[in-house]
Amino acid sequence: MANAGAPGHGLGGGLLYLLDFAVHHFDLLRCVTGDEPREVVATSFRPAWSWFAGNTAAAAILTTAAGCVVGYGGTMVAQGFETPQEGLITVSGERGTLHLDAASRVLLAAAGATRELPGEPVAEGELGRGLAQFVAAIRTGRPPETHVGDNIHTFALLMAVVESARARHPVRVADLLPDAA
Repeated sequence: MANAGAPGHGLGGGLLYLLDFAVHHFDLLRCVTGDEPREVVATSFRPAWSWFAGNTAAAAILTTAAGCVVGYGGTMVAQGFETPQEGLITVSGERGTLHLDAASRVLLAAAGATRELPGEPVAEGELGRGLAQFVAAIRTGRPPETHVGDNIHTFALLMAVVESARARHPVRVADLLPDAA
């Protein structure tokens, strides 16, 4: 039963998980693969135990320009083990599997062994790094690492997933970009 007093009640037209969490995972997907998703098939749903109104879980299959097929699933109401907001991310390829765990460790399983990959030190901290890049972009006029010209592709991907989840059919991401003809 939906809790009308629960945070997020009524937000996002019933697509709270996709709009609040998954968008960041889709942005990470684009960054990690260096590839652009071309088509998505998705569903969004509300697990029976959810204390939020609306859909708090989603699953999608994304196909990229290079032909990579990505399976995505997530929820903001997981039972049991708590999932960090960043998610638990696993990327499998022909030479091994990378996994981001709940402690923000990156593990590589390859050639029969698993090892932790060292993180890149960020002396000024993540927030400080982002602010420094923002200030440098303003001062130099160069685009920041994350800018609207690039983020429009993540937004189009998110809207394609939302449309696919609502209409229950595949959606081409390019059809939702401003220069789509």
